[in-house]
Amino acid sequence: MSSVPGRVAGVGGYAVSPRDADGWPAPGGVVGGFELLAELGRGAASQVFRARRLAAADGAGDVVSESAEYALKVLLASAGAPPSRQALVAFRREAALLASVDHPGLPAIHEVGESEGMPYLVM
Repeated sequence: MSSVPGRVAGVGGYAVSPRDADGWPAPGGVVGGFELLAELGRGAASQVFRARRLAAADGAGDVVSESAEYALKVLLASAGAPPSRQALVAFRREAALLASVDHPGLPAIHEVGESEGMPYLVM
C-alpha cells in the first residue's frame, strides 16, 4: 500500500510526519490521518496547521484526500518531548469546552486524538 507520495509509510499506512529542527511537525507530514498543508501559527507549546483529511485508499492503493480543509492544532512541549500532564489537561479542557459551545464565532471540534505521541485537535 502506498502512502502520500514522497513519504515513507508509517503507522496505519500513513506517512511519518517530518519534523523541523526544533522537533515540531512540518508541513507535508501527516498527523492522525490529516495531511499538514501549511503552518498557520505557532505558540509557546502548540502549533496550528491548515490540514486535509486523508481518505481511504482508492482501487489502485493510493491514498486519496478529501477537498475539505481544517485547522489542526498540535500540542508539543519542546523538541519532541511529550507534553506535561498539566498541559495535557489544559489541552483536553480546551477541546471539551469548544466542543460544548455552538457559536458562529468559535471553531467546531471535529476530532481529538494523539499521533506519534502528540495530542491534536481538529477544528
